[in-house]
Amino acid sequence: MPAPAPTFPRRHLLALGLGSAGGVGMAKTQAQAQALLRFGYFDAFVPLSGPGPEGSARGLLVQLVGLVAQTAGLQAQHHAYPWRRAQALVHQGALEGYCTVPTPQRESHVAFGRQTLYRVRYVAFHRRHDPRMAGVQRVEDLRPLRQGAFRGSGYSQSNLEPERLRFDTDIESVMRRIALDDLDSIVAAELPGWHAVQRLGLQGAITATPLPFLPSAPFCIGLRRSLREHPAVLDRLDRATRELQAQGALDALVAAYRAPA
Repeated sequence: MPAPAPTFPRRHLLALGLGSAGGVGMAKTQAQAQALLRFGYFDAFVPLSGPGPEGSARGLLVQLVGLVAQTAGLQAQHHAYPWRRAQALVHQGALEGYCTVPTPQRESHVAFGRQTLYRVRYVAFHRRHDPRMAGVQRVEDLRPLRQGAFRGSGYSQSNLEPERLRFDTDIESVMRRIALDDLDSIVAAELPGWHAVQRLGLQGAITATPLPFLPSAPFCIGLRRSLREHPAVLDRLDRATRELQAQGALDALVAAYRAPA
């Protein structure tokens, strides 16, 4: 059974500044004692998100969401799961939210903030010296390839041809199959993709080709619509995000993460 959905009584909203015109810089110690947001993350999306101690999550997205929540005067917990399960737990009400790409399917359960925390570029990973990649200029040009994806990938569902994809558990599973000539390619987030190649020791076998015709992906905070005060909470998080963007604090976190050489 999903955990009961926490609510934010009017007195708590006032303490958070959500029920008034108070700014982001209101005192946070009282607010942190009043409300808790539990976020779910993909446990195989390193370095954007991955497992931490005792089921917690760590990574760039975790740091970004944590800083935004702290600035907004909200207490946050971060939990790592297989991605399909993390999304299901939010949709079922066992968690309050996640940070990912808004899609129509997700928006039926989750409302997203207006601010982008991090923008991800997607590229095609494939075996080195595969001559077919040189001619890829549009999504349809990928059809001759055996295309892989990981389960729960909203980007693949929205921007590729889902009926042509062969799904596996995570990025590393697909990379192994590419190296073994069981699949030909995966369109994946550039940073997690390169880290997976490095962790598997496949730098000599797999490379990446940019696909400029594909859009980058905005990662935004989303809260389940069943959370009664989600519009006010999202507004608070958006204001905190804008404040941190103006300070350059989010860019400073992102700058610490680079694709392996």
